[in-house]
Amino acid sequence: MFRTKQEVDKHVTNSLKRVSNDTERNLRCFSFAKLYFNVGDYEHTVRYVTSYLSVKPKSSEGHALLGKALEKLGKSQGALEAYQTSLLLNPKQDNLVIKVCELLVQDDASLNSASAKHFCQLAQCRDLHNPVVSSLQEKLLSLENKYSNVVTTFLLKELEDRPTDITRRVKLLKHYLGNNNVKEAYKHATDAEERKLGIFENSISWYETFAEVMVK
Repeated sequence: MFRTKQEVDKHVTNSLKRVSNDTERNLRCFSFAKLYFNVGDYEHTVRYVTSYLSVKPKSSEGHALLGKALEKLGKSQGALEAYQTSLLLNPKQDNLVIKVCELLVQDDASLNSASAKHFCQLAQCRDLHNPVVSSLQEKLLSLENKYSNVVTTFLLKELEDRPTDITRRVKLLKHYLGNNNVKEAYKHATDAEERKLGIFENSISWYETFAEVMVK
C-alpha cells in the first residue's frame, strides 16, 4: 500500500487529524506501526506499537511486532522479552517459539534457566530436529553441569542421529578443546576424515577447527 516512510508519515498525519480522543488514537497506532515496519522504519514501529500496547497490553500480536522491530534495531534482549510475552499470551505461535530459542542461543543472551527450559520444551514439541533446539539444549546442559562428559554425551548422541551435520562435529571438537581433551579431539577429527563422509570438502569451519586440533 505504502512504499516509503514519507508516504506513511503523510497517511498517519491525515488519519490522526480525524481522531478526537487518546484511546482511539492509541488503538489506531497498531496499524501505523505495521505500516512503518513494512517500510523499514523500526524506531517509529516501536513508538507506535508501544502506544498501542498502553491500551491493549494483552495483545500477543502487538508484543510480537514490538519484538520484531527491536530485533531489527539490534536490541536482542528487548526483542526476546517481547517475544516471550507474546507467547505467554498466545502459545500457539510455532515460528515464534523457534525465534525465541534462536535468541536464547546467542552468546550475549541473558539466560534464565527455568524460562529457557520452558521454551526449549515447547520447541521440542514442535520441531524436535531443528538445529536451534539442539543448540539451546547444549547451552542449558553446559550451564547446568560442571562435568563436561554430560555435554559430550549429548553431542555424540546428536551425531548418531545426524552423522553428516558438520556444525555438530565442529562443536564437539571445540568442546573437547575447551576442556583440554586434546586426545579425544584428535581421535574424533582423524576418524571423521578417514571415514571419508564426503561432507567436509567445502567446510571452512571444519578445516579451521581441524587445524586447531592438529597444532595442539
